[in-house]
Amino acid sequence: MKDTSNNPPRGQPGHDKLCHIRPVLDTLTTTCLDNYRPHKEQSIDEGMIAFKGRLSFKQYLPAKPTKFGIKVWERASPHNGYVHEFQVYTGRVAGVRVEEELFDQLLQDRIYCAGTVRINRRGMPEAIKGAKLKERGETLTMQKGNLVATAWKDKKIVTYLSTNSDPTQSRTVRRRKKDGTVQDVPAPAVSESYNKYMFGVDLADQKRMQYSTCRKARKWYKYLFWFCFDLATVNALICMQESPNHRRASRTNTETKLSQLEFRKALAQQIIRQFRGVRKRKAPPVTGNCGLAYWPFQFEN
Repeated sequence: MKDTSNNPPRGQPGHDKLCHIRPVLDTLTTTCLDNYRPHKEQSIDEGMIAFKGRLSFKQYLPAKPTKFGIKVWERASPHNGYVHEFQVYTGRVAGVRVEEELFDQLLQDRIYCAGTVRINRRGMPEAIKGAKLKERGETLTMQKGNLVATAWKDKKIVTYLSTNSDPTQSRTVRRRKKDGTVQDVPAPAVSESYNKYMFGVDLADQKRMQYSTCRKARKWYKYLFWFCFDLATVNALICMQESPNHRRASRTNTETKLSQLEFRKALAQQIIRQFRGVRKRKAPPVTGNCGLAYWPFQFEN
């Protein structure tokens, strides 16, 4: 943890709301970036750290399983849940770009992306905002350069922005009706790629919460520390599972992966061994073969 005596007061330039745990956050972020080469597909989403105490940047997300807590933006791999980067949300930041500008900037960096967006967001085409799609499977697509905006009617209207999909292609998805029958519904190509790679952060949170080390405390930064510890543990497990130097074979010569429980037990033993002192054993008492309590001695008069 960090000494907070040098942190400027609230409202002053340079004030850091996360100064209590800033060294841990910076070290872990650098370590996660340096120790794993990312996959081509990446997921960016928000996660939650459960916390119900008083905190200026505590969030309420009713759609999440954990509704109250500290919100964390995460970039994770949808293939295994490895978290490459994360950022704790401490409040709205001025000068944040709208989706259109962000997608264009990412495309200049040769990063293609897709995501859902609110239909009334600034910069969305007026035709998309006023789309009245009645039948399930109806689609309205607008294109500006390489940026494609798509409105698709599923149970409700879903709006996508993408730079990695062909607006002329479509797919079919299966949906169940109220009477139990299944029907094929036409869907845009962007919905397939988005639904396939959107759950990276959910997978990471699922693994992190499987054996959580979080305990009840009054200080909010302790919850962040436990979050960092569990995240580092899961990332280390993923690195070990994919390392060719740590693969193990079963009796049938098939590769078996180390479970998280086994990994945590081994990790706990290694950590305890580093800080465990060596006890000095006392020498056993010297006893003879004779069962007498005292040895006889002869005196001369």
